[in-house]
Amino acid sequence: MDKTEIKKYFGSHHLAEIETMLDETGSLPVDIKLKNPKVTLILAIFLGIFGIDRLYQSGVKVFLCKLGMLLFTLGTWWFVDIGYAVKMTQDVNYNKLIDVCSL
Repeated sequence: MDKTEIKKYFGSHHLAEIETMLDETGSLPVDIKLKNPKVTLILAIFLGIFGIDRLYQSGVKVFLCKLGMLLFTLGTWWFVDIGYAVKMTQDVNYNKLIDVCSL
């Protein structure tokens, strides 16, 4: 995974810290499965009203929370959540990397 891929999966706000974790070949020393923020954005736009983006990104608990929030706000939370979809995915990827590297 090179620098452009790292920026795509983790965002520029985590880039400096992640660069310190790279090995001499410029790749991450661990092999982890990361979520693609672009896929999350597409899911948030087209299926976010049903909470599918959070199901892809984080799992069942966050999906159920978003679904409850959507019902409580009569769907208006969907518009707000589209703006957070990419950043949240990058943060989930970053936290996953930190968890794997700290083991």
